[in-house]
Amino acid sequence: MGLSKFAGFLRLMRFKDYAGSVVFTTCLGAVAGARESVFDWRIMLLVLANWLSVGFAFAFNDVEDAPDDAHTPEKAMRNPITNGMLSKTEGNLISFGVAGLSILLYIPLGLYPTIFGILCLIFGHLYSWRPLRLKSVPIVDVISHGLMLAGLQFLAAYFSYNQSLNDLWLAPFISMVAASSYGQLFNEVRDLEGDIKAGVTHTASLLGEHLTHQIMMVLVSLSVLAGIYAITINRLVPVWVAIFALTLVATIFIPAVIKGIRSGSKVNANEPVINAIPYIGFAMMAVWFVGPWAAKAMGLNL
Repeated sequence: MGLSKFAGFLRLMRFKDYAGSVVFTTCLGAVAGARESVFDWRIMLLVLANWLSVGFAFAFNDVEDAPDDAHTPEKAMRNPITNGMLSKTEGNLISFGVAGLSILLYIPLGLYPTIFGILCLIFGHLYSWRPLRLKSVPIVDVISHGLMLAGLQFLAAYFSYNQSLNDLWLAPFISMVAASSYGQLFNEVRDLEGDIKAGVTHTASLLGEHLTHQIMMVLVSLSVLAGIYAITINRLVPVWVAIFALTLVATIFIPAVIKGIRSGSKVNANEPVINAIPYIGFAMMAVWFVGPWAAKAMGLNL
């Protein structure tokens, strides 16, 4: 593979768009299943497998959307199929090759993780596949997005450490699916004007911007309340980790949100939240999972 093709592969995978959020959902699933933070071969395999399954969804989406993206200069420049870095055949080979590799990584984790991993791939395919295109089916687009980019990864991780449902799984599952569903509606509202002109159908185009915003607020409230329940009642996340996360929230995106609100744009007000949360989640998991392991490896008693 030449350098230009490799660059096209990296652009097709869009790794930075989901790297942090996958680590977050995967690690929380593992914690809920194991009832403690874990750092072993399974968590590393899970992160890789979930990265690849979500990467497939993003890559295949660009392959299927290439003809549409050609009509929008910004999207045409970003999409490696549209801008000529890769052919459609190469894009499909990469996408399904990544999907196959993810299945191989799920198999050592057990039957249930493999099933949920395959379901994630199926949703990733049907979400963008032109004959069906779940992302163009109102309501279904939101549900499939929430499962594909959060819920199924969480369950694959959970069942890698526990073969039955315990009392810890539901609150974080609801919190992450609601947050992911909020993200889907945010993207639809952001692109609403152009989508309406192009005749694209989805939940936001069906309900309108005002009602969609109200649903978004319900989803973000549900996500926050379920997260608080997981921390305070289930004690899923240690207090010091929650404080660390809140500190990051206060210093990273609260000023940006205030700036967005002052601009009078709901999109500008929400976008810092969408962009920052995966990185905050990644930082939380790195400190919580890797920190104690690294300290022990170095002989430190923290």
